[in-house]
Amino acid sequence: MTTQPATLLTIAQLRQLPDLAAALISEASRKAILDAFAEIDPGAFEEDASFDPIAVALRSYGDLTVNAIASDLMMAAASRGPSDPATGRDQRIFAALLAAYADTGVMPPADLTPEGLLDIFDQLPEIYLQGDDPAKGGAEGTIARATAYALVASMSLGDFYLTYTIVDSPGGDGIGWTISRQEFCLQHNIPDSSQR
Repeated sequence: MTTQPATLLTIAQLRQLPDLAAALISEASRKAILDAFAEIDPGAFEEDASFDPIAVALRSYGDLTVNAIASDLMMAAASRGPSDPATGRDQRIFAALLAAYADTGVMPPADLTPEGLLDIFDQLPEIYLQGDDPAKGGAEGTIARATAYALVASMSLGDFYLTYTIVDSPGGDGIGWTISRQEFCLQHNIPDSSQR
């Protein structure tokens, strides 16, 4: 009998993850996210002092969850390219988003290793195939919760490219998913086999 790695969540466990509503974000997390957006695109705030990228993200995605904010912030950061580690930009982005997810109750797995993160990453395509359809083994909100769980795991290990790839989703650019996986395995000396 094969046991499931501790970092993976079953569909039933994913259903138990809390609501991801952006309305649950604390004022401190909201300010940290706004500061991160301002660091990435200060011009947007200079042109319009009332600019609210959180509201824009929630409207543009039609999704009122922290995932929409994470997607918009990571897309904006990726459009500027990875930051120099010395500046700490990516770490500030991750800290802001991790705090927002923590406000909703979504936390990274304890004692997460690169191998554990790879297990979570590898689980996502199957969850996306099942979707939120109970007839296919999914449940309402499963994709959003699985994505949130994978994002907090990736951010907790500080991996910008893997986090960006998760935001893009397995249904995004398929080759990006494969290349990100290969790069992650290479970076962490993990045998690159889908049958680990």
